Amino acid sequence: MKIVVFGATGGTGRLLLRGAVGRGHVVTAFVRQRARLEAIDGVRVVDGDATDPRAVRAAVAGQDAVLLALGPRTIGANPLLEIAGANLVAAMRDAGVARMIVLGAAGALHDSGAHLSAFTRAGFALFKATILRFPMGMQARLQQIVETSELDYTIVLPPRLLDGGRVGAYRVRLDGLPPGGLRLNRADLADFMLDCLDRSVFIRQSPYIAY
Repeated sequence: MKIVVFGATGGTGRLLLRGAVGRGHVVTAFVRQRARLEAIDGVRVVDGDATDPRAVRAAVAGQDAVLLALGPRTIGANPLLEIAGANLVAAMRDAGVARMIVLGAAGALHDSGAHLSAFTRAGFALFKATILRFPMGMQARLQQIVETSELDYTIVLPPRLLDGGRVGAYRVRLDGLPPGGLRLNRADLADFMLDCLDRSVFIRQSPYIAY
């Protein structure tokens, strides 16, 4: 399968690149700063900015699927995710590319705490309203753009992400974070995102994932 990864220089993006190559996909990395991405055998690198609709259209053309792992560049206000999401949806529609796997954030758009304790839910709400106000707001707008599109999307919703290796014993739910599920390693996140692509599961759904 031909896939293009946006957000390829981030922690999750790099893992997606290596994992996709290992699974036999033809992989393109769309990057704004080529110097930030080390050479990876089997990965073609395309320079561009996700806020540039022409660059996004060129990168999407001829692909079978898009993986989006962009994250906020700052805790302040920044329209990157909203603009990139709109550009990608439009480019995929024009190119006839339907499948999209998106890295979202638990609690950004929908209530994620149905199975969490009252104390944990209160902590989530506090952080969302204060320190994470802008990043979560940007994630919410991105997710809303994708969810209201006609694409065959999967938006994966993890809690706090860590840099540890694969554990494998994660839990997945569609109705909120699993009880006590407050963390996830990026290695397992990338593996799950690629599983969603390869197995064609959770189409037009937003699964929560955590340990």
